[in-house]
Amino acid sequence: AAKGASLDELRDFCNDSGIPARRGRYWSTSTWNSLLQPHALLKYCGYGVWNVHRKNGTKRPPSEWVIVENAHEALITEEEAKAIAAARQSGRRRRFDVGYATSRNSRYLLSGGLFKCERCGSNMTGLHRDGRRYYVCGSQPYRRGKGCGPGVYVPQALVESEVIEGLSTLLGKCADPKGFTRQVNAELRQMWEESTGYDPRAVKKLEAIDGKIANIRRAIEDGLEDAAWANGRLQQLVLERKELEHAAKRVGEPPQINVETAISYRRQTERVLAQGDPAERKDIIRKWVDGIKLAPERYEIEISYRIPEPVVNALVARARFAAVHNVLTAWLVRRWALPRNGRRPGGGECYPPP
Repeated sequence: AAKGASLDELRDFCNDSGIPARRGRYWSTSTWNSLLQPHALLKYCGYGVWNVHRKNGTKRPPSEWVIVENAHEALITEEEAKAIAAARQSGRRRRFDVGYATSRNSRYLLSGGLFKCERCGSNMTGLHRDGRRYYVCGSQPYRRGKGCGPGVYVPQALVESEVIEGLSTLLGKCADPKGFTRQVNAELRQMWEESTGYDPRAVKKLEAIDGKIANIRRAIEDGLEDAAWANGRLQQLVLERKELEHAAKRVGEPPQINVETAISYRRQTERVLAQGDPAERKDIIRKWVDGIKLAPERYEIEISYRIPEPVVNALVARARFAAVHNVLTAWLVRRWALPRNGRRPGGGECYPPP
């Protein structure tokens, strides 16, 4: 890997050399991809790494990871890990989205690396057979299933309509002024208050302290005998008041979502999905879809959506990306099971389009 071997080359080397796979009979590209992730390389160097993933499976930025040195025995040196990471990064720059560049005008909206086989990590590729169009694991037409297994033939119209339906639902949530907007604005306000130290209850707290100070002074004037206690209590209240003065100062305004912008963006996106050419529709889908995986054994497809940060910044002034992400977590992953009826071209399951 440090010398620039691709994930496919690493997979094929292990399969051809008879090296036992972690699970199952064959190694897959996705397994090697997970082995060479930065947080995994840190673990191989002897570090303990936690808090890498959120509850919905998406990765947190490295600044949020919890890293402990010398947590266990190292399997590789830090120099080796850095060499692997550098080679992987260099390879990404050379080969970034090559599949998409060559398939941008394809009528298959999910081709080019967006739709993958979970079992072996290969891209799901478009296939025209018997007058029907399908997506099938690339191991079928290119490697006769070697390193994967029997292929599942997924009707193009079925999976693409499911992806677009999920995207439409997500866009609807983004443009919902009563649900999404209210929740995001509440989270944004809370994050803003925490970052600025502003406390909306501070004004009432100040009024209460001022009332207590006035009562003590009135009691002293009326002849309170315990003057030492009164002076000590006054000093405490004055200190509390000074601390609250900062929390009562409102500096600027919290970022809030712009409903009109959200609704306008939704209409624009829906218009492209309905009327755009294949290249325009693919561009929109790739902005909002993080990835699609087919699990052949379970006959299940998982679609992971994302909210592009430029879109969030356009919707929310001084946006806090996490606030939008937290509210939409429930709609960012969509799973659905394929129907199990149909014939078997090429030995794999085939499902007729709806």
